[in-house]
Amino acid sequence: MRNKNLKIIYCYSIYGENYDKYYMPLLLSIDLLKKNNFRIAICTTHDEEKRISKYFSDSISDNIVKMLTFNEEWHQNNKKILRYLVPRLIEGDIYCYRDSDSLVDTREIYFLKSWIQRYDNSQCLIFRDHPLHVALILAGMFNCKHEAAIKISELCESEFSESRMHLKNPYNYDQKWLANCIYDKFRSSTIVMSSYFYYTGEKIIPILPSESPANFIGAQYSESLNKERQKEYFKYSKYYKGSLLKIPYHKFFRNLYGFVRPSIILAIIFKFLINKKQ
Repeated sequence: MRNKNLKIIYCYSIYGENYDKYYMPLLLSIDLLKKNNFRIAICTTHDEEKRISKYFSDSISDNIVKMLTFNEEWHQNNKKILRYLVPRLIEGDIYCYRDSDSLVDTREIYFLKSWIQRYDNSQCLIFRDHPLHVALILAGMFNCKHEAAIKISELCESEFSESRMHLKNPYNYDQKWLANCIYDKFRSSTIVMSSYFYYTGEKIIPILPSESPANFIGAQYSESLNKERQKEYFKYSKYYKGSLLKIPYHKFFRNLYGFVRPSIILAIIFKFLINKKQ
């Protein structure tokens, strides 16, 4: 699959009034995405539309940056997952789901293009690029080709609109949904690019970690200013000792995956047992 003529769409959900944390980073990402001829879809709800369209008025255009407004009650109650509905509204070849407080950088784009060029038989790409990235799918670091994206969009609409999802945590309910309802369906056709962690049976492509603890894929815009977060990065990276860690995967335990300390401890024990057998 060649990059040149592909329609690659970065999909965002945005809401609320924290402009410095969520709006300004997206503006910066839009500039880099435009330079790479990528499209951007900004998703929000009717009650947020006026404020958001005003903020991004200089960036929005029909061909490059498009704003999508959702009006139904279930949209209002599940604003984070709106980005996963983009494939049903905008035709594209590749859909990249991102958090608006994370900056896109050239390293991420390099790995994304590498996946597109080299792995024709895969439908999805998962990034894990930080010592704490142990979730099955990180909601803001997930990428899909057209066929998978359409199916995921349909599943998203049917499950949330019919209130079949009962996820208690408002912070990461989208990530829980991806783990519970999406991961197993697309696991066999997914490439995982990871610099630290993976699960047995995944099609893993090891990647070198970022040179800076503030510039990993999915890093928040404020990461470089957060010294505690950088200390955390170095603290947990020591457990990996320069190599990837893995743990066995079983679908019955998927609700337990994503807890950082237990996952890393289990991976260290698993590595010890494997080495002992050899």
